[in-house]
Parts: sequence; C-alpha cells; structure tokens
Amino acid sequence: MVYPVIRAALVCCLLTVFSYPATAETDLGGDAIRVSGFVNIGITQGGSETLGFRRDLSREGIFDGETSIKPDSLIGLQLDSSFTDTFDAILQLVGREQVANSFENSIQRAYFRYRGTPSTTFRLGRVGTDIYMLSDYRNIGFAYLWVRPPMDFYSAAFDHIDGADFVYNKALSRGTLKLRLFAGETKYVFKFSGEERGFKITPVLGASAFWESNHWQARFSVTSLGFDEKSVDDNMGTAELRDALRQAALVGWNEASDVADMLEVKDTGIIYYSMGLGYDKSNWIIQSEASFIESDFDLYRDLVSYYLSAGYRIGDAKIYAITARARASEQRIHVAAPPFDDPSINFLRDTTQNVFDATYINQETNSLGIRWDLRYDLALKLQWDHTSIAAVGGALWDQKAIPRKPTSINIYAINLNYVF
Repeated sequence: MVYPVIRAALVCCLLTVFSYPATAETDLGGDAIRVSGFVNIGITQGGSETLGFRRDLSREGIFDGETSIKPDSLIGLQLDSSFTDTFDAILQLVGREQVANSFENSIQRAYFRYRGTPSTTFRLGRVGTDIYMLSDYRNIGFAYLWVRPPMDFYSAAFDHIDGADFVYNKALSRGTLKLRLFAGETKYVFKFSGEERGFKITPVLGASAFWESNHWQARFSVTSLGFDEKSVDDNMGTAELRDALRQAALVGWNEASDVADMLEVKDTGIIYYSMGLGYDKSNWIIQSEASFIESDFDLYRDLVSYYLSAGYRIGDAKIYAITARARASEQRIHVAAPPFDDPSINFLRDTTQNVFDATYINQETNSLGIRWDLRYDLALKLQWDHTSIAAVGGALWDQKAIPRKPTSINIYAINLNYVF
C-alpha cells in the first residue's frame, strides 16, 4: 500500500495537470501548461527457443529469432503545469508493451515540485530514482547514443518511487554539483518462470551525488531497498516452498531446514552502490557505469554489473561500441540431494534448485551501432548485440527453460527516435 500522503499527492497531481487545456504551451494568467513528448519506434529481432529477449524485466520477451516492435517501441507524453515561479506539477505517461499493462503502470512521473531557493528543490509524488546516469531520461531514446540502455546494466533497474526527494545544487570546480536525498517505495512487476510476478520494495532510501561540467559527468549513489515480506511470499511462492522444505526436514532430509532459512524474506533487502563517468568533447562520446548489489536474501545473489561505451562523431552520424557484463559475485547455490530416494522429496529438491537457478545472472554483451541525426528532433539508429549467457545465468531473459549450457544470442534492432 502506497503511503497515504504519497497516494494523495499522485491523485492531486493528476487532477491538477488534467484540469487545464492541453496545448503546446498555454499561458493562463501566471499559470502555464507545457506539453512535450517522445516516441521510440523500434523493430527488434532476437531470442532463442527458450530465452526471450527483453529490454528490461518489466517487458515481455521475444523468442526464436522473432521480429517485433514490442521490445523497443513506446510513446511518452509529459505535461508541466506552472503555478508560480517556485511551484509546479509534472505528469509523465509512457505507453509501452509490458507484463502488467495498466494506467497506473504507465505513470512514470507525477509530482509536485517546490523550489525553496535557487539551490534547493523538493518533490513529492512519483519521482525518479536518480541512481543511474540515465535516471531522468531512460525512456527517451533520442536523449542517448544507443538503441537502448545496455541490458546487462539496466535490465533490472526500476524507474521511479512513490515518495519524495530533496535536491541541493552548488557550483563546484567549473561545474555544478547536485546532491539528492530520496525516500519512498515502489512495486516491480515482471515475468518469472513464465508467470507474471511482482512484489513491493519498501522502504527505498538513498542518496546520490552528480557533478557536471562542459565535457564531464560523474555520479555516485547508494540506495537501500527493503523487500516487503508479505508481497514477496504471496507473489513468489516462497512461503509455500519454505513450509514444504521444513516438512521434508521432519522426515529425514535435514539439509532442507537450512535451505528453507535461505528463503526467509523478513528483514531482508539489498544495498545498491552505483557510479558513473561520462565524457563528451570534440568527436568522442564515452560513458561508463558500474554497480554492486549487496543482498542478504539468498534468492537474489550479490551482483556486479558494468558497461563501457565509446562513440565517435562523423558528420551527422555517430558510430559506437559497447561492452557490458552482469555477473553474480557469489557462487550458484547447490541444493543438496536428500539422503534417501523418495519421488516427492526428489521433486521438491529439483523445484527448489530451479527457483534458485531461475534468479541467477551471468552474462556479457558486446554491441556495435550507428546513429544518424536526421533532424534536430529525429534520430535513426541501428544496433547489433551479441550476448553470451553462461550455463544457469539467464535471469535477465524471459526464460521458458533455464539454460543448462552456455548460450550465445544475437539481437538486431533498428530504431527511430523522435521528440516534440
């Protein structure tokens, strides 16, 4: 359940913005409405028989070399409503194909913003997470070099929280430093083992620092995310699995009790550390991010991920290459076999092993692409990705079956990105 004050802010923000006529820009006696938007039209081909390519975990996968517009296509609309020089409201809606299609899930931003001083800003409602380099414009394809943010790094990322944040800006060393504190909660809906799953992450508490100059960008953030016990148990089936394992321990499979403890959700969560560096000068565009997830919930292992992207301008075109990696930093969990032969206990052991394997990540991707800026508001992109997935390492993909041997998959994409 969203905090009551945040839910009220979301509703008020929607009513406030929609209470004005939607024109490109309307002056209403001190109040103004500005309408802007973005469109990504993408044709994507990829996937294997058992591993479906998806841009991120909230999307449906495409399998077996299927060609589809679903992975990379979306349309976004943003309404900015200004009440005074210091107070405004922002609403951003994004329409796209995803596991859970609903109006609430299409709301990416919906908040009130108050600028207390030229250096301070406070926002309340559905706000961005601000823990990645692309936090403010991840859905706006025109705003970055590639067809999509690197899957290995961004696939498991969530876009927003329902909560509040506070930002402080300061000029520093020929650039601008932005410090942000944020708190709230979010719900993540995805496909797991062929079924729609989702659970609440609460609380989300974080801090970030972002420094930007004419040619450099640098970011560091640390975020604490707690797993909501009831929503994880209800949607991931961990409670039933724990109970079955503890029953198995009573009939002689002693190790089952320890495995059940690994599936305890209460008082668990992750700490997410992220840093990024960007450089844009003359003909070169270079960007890199790295993150470490420290988890105390064994179903989701500690994870290291990174990418390095380098682009070079040639007239109106930019050629680029990306290398990315996501790998669990802990060994895969092996569930010990029971000391006796019993079909039901053996089935329980195999089921438990599959649950752990289905969330294990180990893959790397190398990409090549080109972007043409056809106009000031229109870009065409082509990209080829070659991803190598280790045996039992495909959790970022839509898995019909867990890969039991190393797999390589090619993804081909053409995108047209437009902003207005």
